[in-house]
This record gives sequence, C-alpha cells and structure tokens, in this order.
Amino acid sequence: MARGKGSGSTPTGRGRLRDCVIAFAGDFGSDRPKTKLKIWVDANGGLYETKMTNKVTHLVCSGENYKTDAPAVKEARIIGNVSIVNMDWFEDTLSQENTTGKRRGEKKYEWSNILKAEKQKEKSRKRAENAKLKADMQRFADGCENARSDIFSDNHHVYRDPTTSLDYAIVLIRVDMKFNKGAERIYMRMYESNSIPSTYAMYYRENQPDGTETPHIAAATGSNFQDAYKKWQEVFKDYTHVEWSDKQNARVMPGQGPPEAVFFTKSTGTEVVEIPFRYMPNQPGETV
Repeated sequence: MARGKGSGSTPTGRGRLRDCVIAFAGDFGSDRPKTKLKIWVDANGGLYETKMTNKVTHLVCSGENYKTDAPAVKEARIIGNVSIVNMDWFEDTLSQENTTGKRRGEKKYEWSNILKAEKQKEKSRKRAENAKLKADMQRFADGCENARSDIFSDNHHVYRDPTTSLDYAIVLIRVDMKFNKGAERIYMRMYESNSIPSTYAMYYRENQPDGTETPHIAAATGSNFQDAYKKWQEVFKDYTHVEWSDKQNARVMPGQGPPEAVFFTKSTGTEVVEIPFRYMPNQPGETV
C-alpha cells in the first residue's frame, strides 16, 4: 500500500519503527539533517514522510514548532490520531540502551504531556517560592519581635549568614543525667539593624531547669559585625568548649546522650568533670 508523497514504500513490518509513518518539523541541529533522519527511519523499518498526510502516525517536532503551532502541528491536530512527540522519542527508540527491539511508548514524549508537566512544575515552584517568602516574612517578623524583648530595639532582625543561610538564633542544651536536674538551655541570637549601614548586637539568655532566666547583652546595639561576631564565638565556646568554626563537633545527635568533657579549673588546677552544652543546629532559614 502506497504512502504519502516522498515515501514510495510501506513500513517493512520489521525493526523498531515498524508500523510507524514519521514526519519531522523543526530544526534538530546540523548533526540531524533530514537526509540522515530518512536513512534512520528507513533502516529501522519505518516510513519517512516529507510532509503531513493522513497516513502519518508520528510527528517529531521541535519545541519551538509545537509552541508556535507551526503548520505541520496544526495539520497533525486536524488529522487526529497523530502522536506529536519530541526528538527524544525518536532517539531513545533507536538507542542501544533500548533492548526491547520496539519503539518507546509515546506518552512521556508527547509535547502536550511535556508542557503540562512543565506547567505543573512551575506551579509547584511558585508555591514553594511563595511559601518560602511567607516563611521568611514570618521569620523576619519573629526576629524583630525577639529584638524588641531582647535588646529593646524596633530596628533589628535576626542576622542570617548570606553564604549558608543559617540564622544566628540557636539553642544550646545541657542535661545533667547524674543528678536529674532537667535541661539547661542557652538561647543565643545575633541581631542586624534594619537600617544601613548595618550595625549588630549579640544577646544570649540562660534558662535554668527551675524556670529562672538570666539575659545578657554581650554586644550592645550599634556594634560592628566583627565585635558582635567575636562575642558570639566566645559565648559559644564558653558553653560548649568547642570553637564556633567546629560547631558540628558540638551537635546533639539523634539518640546520643550528652558526653562529658574533662578540663581543669583555673583556680586550683583540680581535674573536674563537667557536661558541656550541646549545639542544636537549625535548618537553613530556621530560628529558635
């Protein structure tokens, strides 16, 4: 049975493209000229068409042709029962990795499904972006609220490291397992001014198991970053015995009990055992 103009033959019934009558629309690059496409179609048992006819089963077209509703795409839609697919379908069908000896299923390669998936992905991205923006706005508002109570300022928010996205609002915890005193917590926050040039402040609060709270302003409002950051490092090391740069060594790990650290008192040189505070890191963008 003769096919459309330019074919002069029928599918062979053998090969991966058997029973396929294929037309191409669009530019697929210099390494995929129409002459080569015809050779590949013919060699794999298919039939190459130079234009759309009612015999065509597959239209392989570029994204640009599909999105601009090129003439071949319009004709394929009018004819109906034509799979409008991307070049990946053709190449994956002929790929050596395709060991089935059959053509690839068209569904995931059809442009209508590809664009639908892209649209859904974009919607999901925007939802995630909006959720992040909402969370950031809430974080900023919470940071400002904390600043009002911690350092008595309406012009500060919690500082966020621009490289790691870590909010400088963390908690250190210590549990005295031996005497069952409950948990002691140290809340540390470094603040950045809302105005420019930026100034900083460093605050921490000791919370005892009995509910007693002792606030400290280690670096007052108006401090430069270096001074506030230095105080942050000092306070962290005082309570954890670990440098801030090595903070992962002071982490509270899941299921891990608080380890003991041995050190010497400055006054007597007597060896004592003390449980250091442990660092509970936040996820990027989280505050305590």
